[in-house]
Amino acid sequence: MEQLKLKEWQKKKLIFWVVFLLTVAMVYLGCVSCFLYSDKQAEDAYWDYYLHESTEYTETEKTTMQDATVVTVGTYVETVNSIDMKNSEYTVTFRCWFKWLGDPSLDMSKYFEIYNGTVNRCELLETIRQDGENYQLVRVNATISKTFWTTRFPLSSYQFRFYLKPIAPIQGIVFIPDMEHSSVNEKLNLTGFELERNAVGLCIVREDSSKFGSPFESDEILTYSEVMTAIELNRDTWGLYFKCIIALIGTNIWVLISVFVCAYHKVDSLNMIPAILFGTVSNILVGANLIPDAMYTGLLEYVNIWGIYTILISTVIIIQINRIRSEYQDHAFARKFGHIMFSLLLILTVLGYLILPVSAYRF
Repeated sequence: MEQLKLKEWQKKKLIFWVVFLLTVAMVYLGCVSCFLYSDKQAEDAYWDYYLHESTEYTETEKTTMQDATVVTVGTYVETVNSIDMKNSEYTVTFRCWFKWLGDPSLDMSKYFEIYNGTVNRCELLETIRQDGENYQLVRVNATISKTFWTTRFPLSSYQFRFYLKPIAPIQGIVFIPDMEHSSVNEKLNLTGFELERNAVGLCIVREDSSKFGSPFESDEILTYSEVMTAIELNRDTWGLYFKCIIALIGTNIWVLISVFVCAYHKVDSLNMIPAILFGTVSNILVGANLIPDAMYTGLLEYVNIWGIYTILISTVIIIQINRIRSEYQDHAFARKFGHIMFSLLLILTVLGYLILPVSAYRF
């Protein structure tokens, strides 16, 4: 077949659309993928920050706590029962133990609370008091409030933290974490997630005693020692991601077929676009039903924007192909233009659907 020799206006049109498509794709995918990757890398910074957020007592506090009962606290996370992103909470079952010297009358199973959480059930499993040493083991089921960071949803990893806090400030009881024995069930099983890492640490909390409105309280700052347990769960598969975008992938395949048909078979396929846009809207609604109402802009929106962009630009390309045929009566160039645009759209569409999730997922 004789090679098509392009005229000046044909070269300009072809160069313009190639440069336009590449520029928009590179700028959008580059900015979004960098944002998602930065958010993914920030998980390590969050993990370290909360483990060392507040671990040092002041000199005054050290003096205040000299006569306090020191209680070693450890935890063993048995399972995360449920994750409720819409209601910003999760439920966890764990064992915790308390070890201390002296005061055998102290019942720690009734002398602690969970910060920002509700104890649904607390079962005393074992109590040992021998030679001045005291030990209590309890199993706790609790619901903890958590604001889920959904930037990388549905490929997000999540860090869960709960804080065991004594009812008394450090003048009476001081908690210290049992880092040696605290752990997580290695077979911790939650559909769609796998255990990434776990840790325990100390968190010192200072509260203004007058903020609760009691006329008998002074203006002193009350200090509490809390034992924090942290675990991180990561998505074990991309199943939910594909569920969220399967309709969008279908509409993108359909719009690429429309461009192909228009370019190679001289068929005006613009009448196929309304159905394609309807499918895209349906895909957005599917994802919206799976996530919290108050959601951070992130991966799911960026993928939908990418899908809408490919549909809109494909529509414009079809219009351009039709215009070349009808206004210039140049069927050879229309076919050449359509062939190049279809190939470029196909490559960019596939790249977008690969780059965005890879930037967000913690492998």
